[in-house]
Amino acid sequence: MRPIQRIVIHSFVFYDRNFARLMILAGPWLWSDLKHPGMYRIVQQVVGSHIPRGDAAHDELCATLTGMSPQEYRKWAAGNDAFENR
Repeated sequence: MRPIQRIVIHSFVFYDRNFARLMILAGPWLWSDLKHPGMYRIVQQVVGSHIPRGDAAHDELCATLTGMSPQEYRKWAAGNDAFENR
Protein backbone atom coordinates (compact mmCIF):
# COMPACT_ATOMS: atom_id res chain seq x y z
CA MET A 1 0.00 0.00 0.00
CA ARG A 2 1.34 3.43 -0.90
CA PRO A 3 2.01 5.97 1.88
CA ILE A 4 -0.78 8.32 0.81
CA GLN A 5 -3.22 5.39 0.80
CA ARG A 6 -2.19 4.51 4.35
CA ILE A 7 -2.72 8.12 5.44
CA VAL A 8 -6.22 8.12 3.93
CA ILE A 9 -7.11 4.80 5.60
CA HIS A 10 -5.79 6.07 8.94
CA SER A 11 -7.86 9.24 8.53
CA PHE A 12 -11.01 7.14 8.12
CA VAL A 13 -10.20 5.30 11.34
CA PHE A 14 -9.40 8.59 13.10
CA TYR A 15 -12.78 10.03 12.13
CA ASP A 16 -14.62 6.84 13.02
CA ARG A 17 -13.03 6.58 16.48
CA ASN A 18 -13.81 10.19 17.23
CA PHE A 19 -17.42 9.87 16.10
CA ALA A 20 -16.90 12.58 13.50
CA ARG A 21 -19.11 12.67 10.48
CA LEU A 22 -17.04 11.72 7.48
CA MET A 23 -17.97 13.31 4.20
CA ILE A 24 -15.91 12.58 1.14
CA LEU A 25 -16.53 15.26 -1.43
CA ALA A 26 -14.86 15.99 -4.71
CA GLY A 27 -11.94 18.24 -4.07
CA PRO A 28 -9.02 18.54 -1.68
CA TRP A 29 -10.87 17.27 1.43
CA LEU A 30 -7.85 15.36 2.68
CA TRP A 31 -5.43 18.28 2.57
CA SER A 32 -7.57 20.45 4.83
CA ASP A 33 -8.12 17.51 7.19
CA LEU A 34 -4.37 16.89 7.44
CA LYS A 35 -4.11 20.17 9.36
CA HIS A 36 -5.52 18.55 12.50
CA PRO A 37 -3.07 17.64 15.31
CA GLY A 38 -4.34 14.06 15.40
CA MET A 39 -3.59 13.73 11.72
CA TYR A 40 -0.06 15.13 12.19
CA ARG A 41 0.78 12.03 14.22
CA ILE A 42 -0.69 9.73 11.56
CA VAL A 43 1.29 11.48 8.81
CA GLN A 44 4.45 11.27 10.93
CA GLN A 45 3.94 7.55 11.56
CA VAL A 46 3.25 6.67 7.93
CA VAL A 47 6.09 8.78 6.53
CA GLY A 48 8.39 7.43 9.26
CA SER A 49 7.73 3.88 8.08
CA HIS A 50 9.29 4.83 4.72
CA ILE A 51 11.80 7.56 5.57
CA PRO A 52 13.59 7.53 8.96
CA ARG A 53 12.71 10.29 11.39
CA GLY A 54 15.47 12.85 11.66
CA ASP A 55 16.16 12.65 7.94
CA ALA A 56 15.68 15.97 6.14
CA ALA A 57 13.46 14.28 3.53
CA HIS A 58 11.18 13.00 6.33
CA ASP A 59 10.77 16.47 7.81
CA GLU A 60 10.17 18.06 4.41
CA LEU A 61 7.53 15.52 3.37
CA CYS A 62 5.70 15.71 6.72
CA ALA A 63 5.80 19.50 6.58
CA THR A 64 4.41 19.55 3.06
CA LEU A 65 1.60 17.12 3.87
CA THR A 66 0.57 19.01 7.00
CA GLY A 67 0.89 22.48 5.50
CA MET A 68 3.79 23.58 7.68
CA SER A 69 7.28 24.77 6.92
CA PRO A 70 10.04 22.27 7.79
CA GLN A 71 11.00 24.48 10.78
CA GLU A 72 7.39 24.56 12.03
CA TYR A 73 7.15 20.79 11.62
CA ARG A 74 10.38 20.21 13.58
CA LYS A 75 9.07 22.47 16.37
CA TRP A 76 5.76 20.58 16.43
CA ALA A 77 7.55 17.20 16.37
CA ALA A 78 9.78 18.17 19.30
CA GLY A 79 6.75 19.31 21.30
CA ASN A 80 4.82 16.18 20.38
CA ASP A 81 7.74 13.94 21.39
CA ALA A 82 7.98 15.76 24.73
CA PHE A 83 4.23 15.29 25.25
CA GLU A 84 4.26 11.58 24.35
CA ASN A 85 7.37 10.86 26.46
CA ARG A 86 6.21 12.65 29.61
